[in-house]
Amino acid sequence: MSNHNDYNKVSVLVVGAGPAGLASAIQLKIEKPDIDVCVIEKSADLGNHTLSGAVLEAEPLHTLLDSAVPGWPDSDAAKDVLANVVDKDDIMFLLGKKLAFNISFAIEWARAFELGFGYMIHKGDYTVSISKLTKWMGQIAKDLGAEVLTGFAAQDIILDESSETAIGVKLVDQGLDKEGNKQPNFVEGEFISADFVVLAEGCDGLVTEKFVEKANLQRQNPQLYSVGVKELIKVSPEQYNKFTSGRVVH
Repeated sequence: MSNHNDYNKVSVLVVGAGPAGLASAIQLKIEKPDIDVCVIEKSADLGNHTLSGAVLEAEPLHTLLDSAVPGWPDSDAAKDVLANVVDKDDIMFLLGKKLAFNISFAIEWARAFELGFGYMIHKGDYTVSISKLTKWMGQIAKDLGAEVLTGFAAQDIILDESSETAIGVKLVDQGLDKEGNKQPNFVEGEFISADFVVLAEGCDGLVTEKFVEKANLQRQNPQLYSVGVKELIKVSPEQYNKFTSGRVVH
């Protein structure tokens, strides 16, 4: 658990220390250096609850960091996170168990005409560990003055009874058994008050769903989800060299 101050009231409370939550904290400290920004994360350390492995465009990082962290691309942390550049990008259309057709040429054609799906091409982008990216962004947020607390899970969002606006969150109770019974080490979850609450829990967040229900935010369209399967395949050095480290296949 991170060392932290006794934050019972903050200007902005961010729930979730993934890339989105940390980016919001960084941008807030850039725009308003004097406000209190606190980010809470349920995992014991930054990056522990991220599904790692991604292709990252560098432009958003430049937009976020250039003004606040001059020379950041030359830092050791940035070089570590952005170590692998995509130099070959294959987009395959599967026609069966044993047959695939490379449609990269069609995607490149679409990009030349500025069609939306033309931006599926990632040549020149980076293959990154989201876990490493999150740890790095967390340190940047701290350096800018944001408080980033790990091991703090939010249980519910609290609304003002009269105005029905969010005024903070309640943290989960500690010291409960599997049935929810209080144990000798029970500690009631604290309430953190905030002028603004940013929910950045990720897909289907528990606190976000409670807020949608409490605030009667009826969605016009249901959320859509993608189910992904991550598989690690051990290959020989010869196979790895043949594939190359800068290649991405979709």
